[in-house]
Amino acid sequence: MRPVRCSFTFKRVRVGTLDSFASGVRDGIYITNPTLFPSPPLTQPQLTTLITEYTTAYANYRNARGLVTKGAFNAAAAALTTGLVDTAAYVDTVADGDSAIIEQGGFIPTKETGSSKPKPGTITGAVLTLGASQELLTECDPQPQIDTYVAILTEGVPLPPEVTIDNNGMVVMQPGTMGLPRTIYTSYSKSRRKSFPGLNVGTVYYLVMFGIGTGGVGQLCEPVRRMCN
Repeated sequence: MRPVRCSFTFKRVRVGTLDSFASGVRDGIYITNPTLFPSPPLTQPQLTTLITEYTTAYANYRNARGLVTKGAFNAAAAALTTGLVDTAAYVDTVADGDSAIIEQGGFIPTKETGSSKPKPGTITGAVLTLGASQELLTECDPQPQIDTYVAILTEGVPLPPEVTIDNNGMVVMQPGTMGLPRTIYTSYSKSRRKSFPGLNVGTVYYLVMFGIGTGGVGQLCEPVRRMCN
């Protein structure tokens, strides 16, 4: 999913009007919301100079229509555009996807694109049940946001809390920084019902699960335990 950012539509405004847009950015960042934007890449005088040079160059070009004045205007327009692009990048870091903050900086926010489906929530109803000898079965509640149900079975102890799931659904472990279980089993099948055969009788196993869907990746659920018979 593509997050909300400052739109670059200001690059395509009608010729001679970029100074008006830039003035709105200047007012939003330096006058109305200076606390929200404490360290923009340009100072207020620097941006004001770019705006003034653009306004003057456009007036000369509009009145003279000569190649010399057109070149000067193009240079002023390029300089102001570059200043706005740099400022937009800064506003994006402050806003972190918040369209309201982008608007406070004088920019127009883009629309959020990508999957309209919500990110899977934490799986509920995870259980471990006895199957055949040396087998444990897993199941959980169905969730409409999940396409793939991932189960992780650990032997003897639960999965350490330092283990995380990244945005691609990969299990991230860092050996040496934590004590890992003796054996770890994983299943990435789409079914929410899974079988783990060939286990050790009399050993306790711990189960955690998470879901993967078009809207993203869920987090690990709380572990459940069962002794294998």
